[in-house]
Amino acid sequence: MNYTITHAKNKSELYAVLDFAEGIFGQSEQFDRAIWEARLHLHPELIVFAHFDGQVVGIAPSFLEDNGNVTVGAVAVDRRYRMKGIASALMVEVERQSKAIGAKMVALGASEAAEDFYQKLGYIGQLLIQSEKCTADEMLALNPGYPVAFTNVYDGKIHQLCLRLDMPDRELQQRYESSLEGCYTQTMFWKNIA
Repeated sequence: MNYTITHAKNKSELYAVLDFAEGIFGQSEQFDRAIWEARLHLHPELIVFAHFDGQVVGIAPSFLEDNGNVTVGAVAVDRRYRMKGIASALMVEVERQSKAIGAKMVALGASEAAEDFYQKLGYIGQLLIQSEKCTADEMLALNPGYPVAFTNVYDGKIHQLCLRLDMPDRELQQRYESSLEGCYTQTMFWKNIA
């Protein structure tokens, strides 16, 4: 299979990437076209995708954060083309482009099914706990002693607590999600690329 890894160069390609994302993940604010159009104008080289025979077959749209790090918005490959190295090639290109613009770190969230994949690529996992209803202090009260990577208020409304864990702690994730209203957890992965 001769797929090509490239980046969005115009709105048409961007929309093809976002349509693909919504086909996999469903409609979400995460794929807001106005936000991604602004990102396209700033750093089109970070909106990475794979195509084959004129169709998008994989995506890794990414963007530069205010802190100078790159966040990968989503990684997905068409079911028909999985296990062909496309996701790995997408991530290599995201890292390459991130280095080229001077970023020091690439970050992303992952489903449980994808955790091994990112670990194989050298990413380090941490538990991200988020809530619009609970403060970081309330979330910290449930921490059994894991080191705190950071606390933050994202987008002015989402309180975040990130814990450093050597291994996933599903029991802790369940405790957070069942004990604190509006609280959800996700394993975040980070890789220093400097």
